[in-house]
Amino acid sequence: MAVVDHVSRGAVGLTTVDVWRGDPIDAPDSTVDPAEDGTLTVPTTVCTPTTFAVRHATRPWAYSRTHLPPPGTSVVLPVTREATADALFATAGLPQAVDDSLIVGSVFGCDRDPAQAETDRAGALKNVQIVVRDAADAEIEGAVVLYDDTVAPDRLSPGTRANGRFTVVGVPAGYARVEAWALVEGEPQIVGATELEVRYRSAVHADVFAGSPDGWKLPAACAPLTP
Repeated sequence: MAVVDHVSRGAVGLTTVDVWRGDPIDAPDSTVDPAEDGTLTVPTTVCTPTTFAVRHATRPWAYSRTHLPPPGTSVVLPVTREATADALFATAGLPQAVDDSLIVGSVFGCDRDPAQAETDRAGALKNVQIVVRDAADAEIEGAVVLYDDTVAPDRLSPGTRANGRFTVVGVPAGYARVEAWALVEGEPQIVGATELEVRYRSAVHADVFAGSPDGWKLPAACAPLTP
């Protein structure tokens, strides 16, 4: 597994990675220190819903949710450096409040295998709109959705581009539900969603899969197993 910046694709080393089975609650189940080139070996949580928190010193600045695939599968853990986060807030035209965060991810079709490399955009869905709601089911006021064509997020695009990527800027800490909306037979419908616990001034990386109500999806090789 390697830790890389989700925009520059550069390796991120000299950090600490906390690991939870499932969503982050209380103390992590384990902690791993990546090498200087960003590579790390994670505990044996094969085919298990897992959350990683990458932090520098003691301040968490990136969370990533995934299912760990079977042994031998190469996994890239995308994170967001502070400089990248600052640039995304500037693109969105927002000042960075002390507790505002980012949600970064992609929208994929139901046939997408989560074990596929992050750089492989097979199954990405275009022309999908992202809506983010809070625990009261209200759309989060002030959050700005950016849609990414290559590595240049666009605040004017009406929906996802061919690579399916999106970034939500200015999300307060707390519960957030990311909904993917698309036209189905001419009518707008939710095609997938993911539920997240957004942490203080961090970037949460989580994908949305069509047909999934919470964002967790097992790789095909894990299908016979129960997480």
